[in-house]
Amino acid sequence: MNINMTKKSFFTLFSAFAIVTLLNSCNNSDDNTGKANDSAAVKKADTVAVNKTPEATKENAVEPSKGIKLVCVDAGMDTAMSMPRTDVMLSVDGNMTKLQTISGEGQVYNKELYKSMGIPADALSACGAWWAGGGDYFYVVARDGKPVVYQGWQDEGQKKSGYNWEVMKPKKK
Repeated sequence: MNINMTKKSFFTLFSAFAIVTLLNSCNNSDDNTGKANDSAAVKKADTVAVNKTPEATKENAVEPSKGIKLVCVDAGMDTAMSMPRTDVMLSVDGNMTKLQTISGEGQVYNKELYKSMGIPADALSACGAWWAGGGDYFYVVARDGKPVVYQGWQDEGQKKSGYNWEVMKPKKK
């Protein structure tokens, strides 16, 4: 075996690897507009983005509004479990009430998903999160002008399909 040939082959292989790595990093880097080109930055078509904090940027801000809706607010990481958490909030005419903290990155769902999730067409808002084999879900309807919140769940090991919806009982003070 010719030692010069081995050095030349190694140099060619190393050069090819360096060029591919350089080109790949260029395709994944930020462009001049400052927007990342990775898939995490792309919003899912069937959901609305979670509000990262109550004082989030203007496009994600929880704005006071008339009506009844559910809002997901990032509650940070449970560092002991390496698990994201979301506070599910009920907004009534802009007044927010925390319903529950759930595991996962909460999302407010588009109405197009309601039927497939067993949510009635007259629901005003729905949200939930899936994490580590299980999910917690909520929807709200108005009955006599007052919000009624339903809570559901799914689990990888559940026997029957569906979301197991039940009226959420008010917290005792």
